[in-house]
Amino acid sequence: MDLNFAVLVGRLAGTPKLRRRSGTPQTVVLQLAVRRPVREGEQQPALIDLVNVAVEGKHAARLAEHLVEDRRIIVGGRLEHRQTKDAGTPTLHLVATTVQLLEPGGPPPTDEPAP
Repeated sequence: MDLNFAVLVGRLAGTPKLRRRSGTPQTVVLQLAVRRPVREGEQQPALIDLVNVAVEGKHAARLAEHLVEDRRIIVGGRLEHRQTKDAGTPTLHLVATTVQLLEPGGPPPTDEPAP
C-alpha cells in the first residue's frame, strides 16, 4: 500500500492569496517557510525551504483571515503537482487537509489607545 501524506511545521512567508474560480472550491494558496535540519556541531547556517501549500474548501476564506506573514502553523495533507498560470511547468504543492495555528494571531499590539 502506498501512502501520500506529509506534515510540515513552519512560518508563513508572505501574504496568503484567496482564489475564487467558478466551478471550483475556494482555495487559499500560501508559502510555508520550513527550516532544514542541521546536524549537531555543523557550523553552516540553517537553510530554509519554501513549500507551496493549497487549502481548499468552504473554510478557505475564513482561514485566510487568520493567516498573517510569519505566523507559525502546522499543515498536513497530500503532495500533488499543480499547474499554475505563471509557471510553465507543474510545481509540487502540499494540498492541506489539516491546518492548525500554533501561535496567537493578529497584528502586534501598539502603544496607541483604541479610538
